[in-house]
Amino acid sequence: MVNIRRLTIFVFCGFVCGLGTAQDAQTDSAKGRSQDGVTILGTFVLPKEHAGAIQVSNLPVKLLEDVYLPPLPLPENWQEMASEDQNKWWEEFQQSERGKTFFTERQQLLDNAKNYDVRIEPNGDFKVYDIPAGRYQLHGLLNKTINEIDFAFEVFGAITIAEEADEVVMGKIEVMVSPLWKSGQTAPAISGQTLDGNPFELKSLAGQNVLVVFWLVDSDHADQFQKALWDEIQKLNPQAPINFISACLDADAARVKAAAEKGEFPGQVVVCGAWDGKVARDYGLAHFPSLWLIGPDQKLKMTDEEFGIARIASQLSLPNIVSKLLANEPIPNYPPEELEDDGSKGGDGVR
Repeated sequence: MVNIRRLTIFVFCGFVCGLGTAQDAQTDSAKGRSQDGVTILGTFVLPKEHAGAIQVSNLPVKLLEDVYLPPLPLPENWQEMASEDQNKWWEEFQQSERGKTFFTERQQLLDNAKNYDVRIEPNGDFKVYDIPAGRYQLHGLLNKTINEIDFAFEVFGAITIAEEADEVVMGKIEVMVSPLWKSGQTAPAISGQTLDGNPFELKSLAGQNVLVVFWLVDSDHADQFQKALWDEIQKLNPQAPINFISACLDADAARVKAAAEKGEFPGQVVVCGAWDGKVARDYGLAHFPSLWLIGPDQKLKMTDEEFGIARIASQLSLPNIVSKLLANEPIPNYPPEELEDDGSKGGDGVR
């Protein structure tokens, strides 16, 4: 799985900072600034299309020490394991003493990490004082409902502060905005072109079920995932009236065509623009491949995130979940009680 959300689809600001001189330090001292650490400053800005949607100063932003977390002790043959075997290993590991110890120790590392509140002025400016040298993550999240659609307003940054640094100027950091879609809402438009160069619009398939898989040219085994998924869906429900759209997020149509000709992609391959373009932003795509089921009324039957939740809750495969949705049959244990109680969302989406 290619995971973009935590790297760049929202915002990733990478700095290796060793700014400042002895003269700068004297100037800072004259201004009354503490010399116990580094001052970090910058400005959070909203994208133009969301200007005024929130008050930037209300963003709950923290500067968190970046600690090393030991990786999961996955089996050596993890990549070759079937998804069912991976899920079984994961469940057993979570319940084992080894797993409980592993997660407890990881949480202790996080709890002991330094963290600082970031105070933001109404104009978006911020300063954080007395930060020791080291590696840090800047993180903030605010959810808000606008016109009956939930949006996540997020900021991320990665900062490495050198010992000799006096001041770190991060400049403007854009607050990235992503919709949090739910089943039953009208699906965002998908506009693109087929490999033949003809225009494509999702609305042209109104009246039909549409299974959309968003993918990247650089996604590992993108064609194998889609072909296996489609083949199994057809076996489970051969009479199901459904269209399969293989939506590639890449601005280079020739590159997509070359990848499609090399692989075995089911359905219709559509070029939908860059991974950070309009379609990706409208769907709030966070990782790839990303699976969405759209009904005849052009409303979402299930989002990518909901597929992930349903898979964990029901222990069914993705093809089985799709087949049940097409047949309007209930999915066992879905939605989980905690989602029904408080409307929270979780899961990692399609893997």
